[in-house]
Amino acid sequence: MVPARENLQAIAPSWSSLLALPSNHRGQDLYARLGYEYAGPYRNTPDGPEFDLLLLRVGTQPG
Repeated sequence: MVPARENLQAIAPSWSSLLALPSNHRGQDLYARLGYEYAGPYRNTPDGPEFDLLLLRVGTQPG
């Protein structure tokens, strides 16, 4: 079995994203301390709940 860290290094992502409930203040504080930044509201369906989309740059852009 390949460790998760090796899988991440193999795909070399530039960004990490997560969804958080706007009302989850403790979670929001943690994600901000980890370097995540608010990118905007996100809904996966028109009538679904609204989440905060958070992004973290984890790699460098090519070029």
